[in-house]
This record gives sequence, structure tokens and C-alpha cells, in this order.
Amino acid sequence: GCTLLFLKALLTMAATNTTEKAISFTKAMRVATREIHNVSDGLVNAKLAFALYDSAVWAEGLLVFYEIFKFLEQHVAHDFLPEEFHRTVQFEQDLDFYLGADWKTKYQPRKEVCDYLKHLEQIERENPNLLVAYVYHLYMGLLSGGQILQKRR
Repeated sequence: GCTLLFLKALLTMAATNTTEKAISFTKAMRVATREIHNVSDGLVNAKLAFALYDSAVWAEGLLVFYEIFKFLEQHVAHDFLPEEFHRTVQFEQDLDFYLGADWKTKYQPRKEVCDYLKHLEQIERENPNLLVAYVYHLYMGLLSGGQILQKRR
């Protein structure tokens, strides 16, 4: 479906065929981010146990990802993140369900989220192409993790 087309497009744009030893884009991403991914994965999994049974913790997690996806959707070139892959509206619908329709009027992003968004803004200023790595990892996590969570929640 659309997900496969998106991943194929990313791979086509980012993979290089300049040498026989060229590694795939996905392998390069996994290798380059393995250490930080293991740390963040551990933190997410630790909180996940609570989130599965506590809707307030679940909504808090949604708010974090909402801000990050919203930023990327507004700042990554359409060629790398077509509109059909945007998730902001779906996050807003989920947040309406968990927090009520007026959540946006009361909500302020956490300091840690604001700091992370500043980090993304700095990356955008210095080398906007690097934001594609964030798109790749977030969408892979959303797609694979979402399937696992859907069965548990």
C-alpha cells in the first residue's frame, strides 16, 4: 500500500549505487542510529507498560509524538514526506478522544518536547536533509510499534 510506496521512495532517493559495497539506506540508518535507538527504545518500553493501562499516560505520549510529527510534516520537503503520510490530523482526533475536544486550548508542550523541537529546528537550519532520518525512524516506529500496540491496547 501507501506505506510501501513511501518506503520505496525514501530508499530510491537515499540509497546509492556508486560501489558494489554500498549498503542499503535502511541498513545505514540502523547502524548510524543503533546506540541512541537502543537508549530511546528502552525509555519508551519502560513507559509503555504504564501507558497500556493508564489513558492519561497514553495521552501524554500521544502529545509528545503529535508535536514531533507536526513539526516534521511542516518542515520536511513534500518529496520526502508526501501529504498522504501526514499523521497530525489522526493524532488530533485521538487526543480529542482522550483529552476532550478543547485540549488544544489548555495544552502547552512540555519543556523536554520544546527542547527537542529546538533541536530539530537547528538540524533544519544546518542540514535539512538530515530530517529525513527522523521521518524514517518515526514512521517505522509508528508502523511497526503501532501494529504491536493495537493488539495490546
